[in-house]
Amino acid sequence: MMLILLVSLVVTVQSQSTPRLYLFQKADSLKFEGDFKQSRYYYKLSLRQGGEVPSDEMIKKQVISLDSTLAYQSDNRAFLELVAKADSLFAHEKYIEAMKFFDDASSLDPGMQYPYARIDQILEESDEIKKKLLIYNAKQNQLNYQKLLLDIEKLESEGYYLEAYYRSVEFAKVFHSDSLASHRAETLYEAYADSINAFEKQIKEGEELYSEGNYQKAKASYESALKLNPICQVCDYRLEQIDFCIQQDVNQSKSFETNLTSAKSDFKKGNYEKAYYQFSWLQKQRPDHVEVGTYVKKIEELLAAETDERMRKFNADLTLEKANELFLKGMFSEALDGYLKLKNAYANDIDYLQFVELRIAECVSELEE
Repeated sequence: MMLILLVSLVVTVQSQSTPRLYLFQKADSLKFEGDFKQSRYYYKLSLRQGGEVPSDEMIKKQVISLDSTLAYQSDNRAFLELVAKADSLFAHEKYIEAMKFFDDASSLDPGMQYPYARIDQILEESDEIKKKLLIYNAKQNQLNYQKLLLDIEKLESEGYYLEAYYRSVEFAKVFHSDSLASHRAETLYEAYADSINAFEKQIKEGEELYSEGNYQKAKASYESALKLNPICQVCDYRLEQIDFCIQQDVNQSKSFETNLTSAKSDFKKGNYEKAYYQFSWLQKQRPDHVEVGTYVKKIEELLAAETDERMRKFNADLTLEKANELFLKGMFSEALDGYLKLKNAYANDIDYLQFVELRIAECVSELEE
């Protein structure tokens, strides 16, 4: 009997010591204290941990419950009316109508997670919706097919041949080696092979130089690439990052403490994007600086929580940057994880989704070889 009790005690202690359960209990405690946003954050963290106790279903229910609580605390009356109507329809299993009202509510307050969570729940649990969604997706694919085709034709007519080539490659991969797109890509490549190869060479060199911290030369490479493809979104994005880094180099004469004060000020004002780059730059100067490391960690936690649309956009941009670096290093599996995260989590927040889909197809192709 004593042995049974001892074994039971050991099992209990072990189960209580799992990261998943610890984070769940931390979330429960914060919820009890009324700190709903932090509670939600820890529930989401616990969901990412491995283990069976507590179950995914139990954690998700807690998250949705908190999202609902936060949603009904909104000061936006129109938003509240839509959510209440959607909840009523959901309770009566009128899921299609409920989805419409949840979607309308999300457009009024994009920072609120509750409408999105309910829509996801409906899509996961309703067979009727799944069937209708398949039909809808088929129609959307047809529309996307036509739109991509028209976009490529427009790019060619405007003289953006390189962008037309890359869109054609993407077109072919997204639509399972579509013969029309494949032929168009081949034709464009034959006509502009030198420019395409030069463009890709400049991009590769630019990424390598950027990773090495050689910002001036990296900028020159990306500017050369941009001349070859004037509407390259990735080039524009990377040049913004490079300009920031160059400015930091120009300001190296300033004392470390002055820069630290500036970064802390931006953090306090909620300028997390600027603060993140400042602290990251400071961390490169002094990797062992405890305070800088603490601020970097705080900002990363805030980004992970994604409390508003601005943070989601910035988080998406950082994810793209990391995925691109992994892709250029030939780490296609890791890069694919990043690109899939962008497509699945940030499709509505980014304006470079087509580029992401192209990279997904390229990663898959590389991994299959």
